[in-house]
Amino acid sequence: MRFVYMRRTQAQIDAIKVKELNPFKAVNDVCGYDIVSGPLGKYMGGFWHSDKDGKAVGPSIGVAVALSTVSSIRGLSVEDTPVCVFDEFIKESHEKRSKNEDSAFLNCVETFNRNREFQGKPPMKFILLSNSNDMDSAILDALGALRPLDEMIRKRQNYRVIHDGALAIYRYIDSPISDKKKNTVLYKISKDGDFAGMALNNEFSQSNYENVKRCDIKQYFPLVSVGGMTVYEHKSERLYYVVDGIKSQNVYTTFPNSLKSFVRRYWYIKEAMLLMKVNYSSAPVKIAFEKIWG
Repeated sequence: MRFVYMRRTQAQIDAIKVKELNPFKAVNDVCGYDIVSGPLGKYMGGFWHSDKDGKAVGPSIGVAVALSTVSSIRGLSVEDTPVCVFDEFIKESHEKRSKNEDSAFLNCVETFNRNREFQGKPPMKFILLSNSNDMDSAILDALGALRPLDEMIRKRQNYRVIHDGALAIYRYIDSPISDKKKNTVLYKISKDGDFAGMALNNEFSQSNYENVKRCDIKQYFPLVSVGGMTVYEHKSERLYYVVDGIKSQNVYTTFPNSLKSFVRRYWYIKEAMLLMKVNYSSAPVKIAFEKIWG
């Protein structure tokens, strides 16, 4: 079966063109496969079966592309390819955020699928893989997965299907491999940090949940709604609570001019955020509200 292997950046694809950095090396060892990688043009890498000497033989069985340069590859045709594996689709904390990564991914899905469904063919299957580095992922947001994922975390669920069966979310928790890792040197050193939480328990960064808590809504009144959220102000203290949904008659939309008006009128909420005086009903609400302020 042919496949597309995708990473976020061109530098990551250029690296796997080197056979020593073949992403299938570990898979080959465990499963007995013989897949090797190499260059396949300026922007693309390729994958082949190999002979006993590790040399590529036969036609390529897959191509490797970067999300950032898919639109630059002229003549790319994957009509005979049923699956795309997007590896490490959530950036690590030290990596630069790519501009418009959400629309780039949706355009990629459109490009790869072309007219398959119009012709009665099944759509390409996209398998997105990542560690739980940061919930603030433009791609998770574009897929409408942030709120369901947050609910899964709170309920300790490992599987959910949304969008009428179009998207399945898997969270690997309580892994026996994680139990073994806990006793290694690295995780003894980093056991209380974000890294260990991500690697051992599939937990997102603690910063995603900073100031996320339940507040007694009776102690607050609705101040303003913006972007489908409502900011409540405390009745006696300079505290604010942001929740999902429109609960105020004073409403601002997500159109640029409306957001600019909101930011100018309620500048003091940003100041309260810096002073840790703003709480949020969930991590997705926090992520969405912080984006309003840039």
